[in-house]
Amino acid sequence: MKYMHERKPEVSDAADDRDMKIVGESREKKVDAGEKEAAIYEKHRMNGNLKKAMKTGKKLGEELLRKDSAAMIGRDEKESLLMIKNRRILFAFVVDMTLALQTPDSIVAESAQDAFYDYLRENDPELYEYIENASEFSMYLACGRHTKSAAASIGKTFAALVEMPGRKLIEMFGSELYDYYFYFCSKLIKEADFAK
Repeated sequence: MKYMHERKPEVSDAADDRDMKIVGESREKKVDAGEKEAAIYEKHRMNGNLKKAMKTGKKLGEELLRKDSAAMIGRDEKESLLMIKNRRILFAFVVDMTLALQTPDSIVAESAQDAFYDYLRENDPELYEYIENASEFSMYLACGRHTKSAAASIGKTFAALVEMPGRKLIEMFGSELYDYYFYFCSKLIKEADFAK
């Protein structure tokens, strides 16, 4: 009995010490995380990444709105308004995705994305509202998560969204648009030459 009584306080004391350390560490990490993010933001501001991000986002916005833009590659004059709107939604989706994947971090990506959407809002509010409220974005996001080949899945989704589900030619066209948009956006992001 004496043996158990002697051991119990030691275990309890050790547990109390651990609890105190964990609480202390948790508070320190929260402070450090905020300071760390602020330092990263300042680094991007000083090395020019934030200016480059805004410039890249604006360029991508300009590209989407130009009549002879990358978003309209291979356009047939007989294309429906639905097809044109869905080209633009797909382009905006690829802009979001490539910026998230190919810029140094989320701070730079979000700065570029904000500039892209600000440009759209100022220069084509109707398209901006349409893209902001489009459920198509979510459908494209799901394509990348659930399949090995995002392009093939996006092609099928594109065909369904332009009301031509199962038409292989339209599915291939959607896949090719996705691939081209990805290449085009990646090229613009690379040209920005973001500092690491």
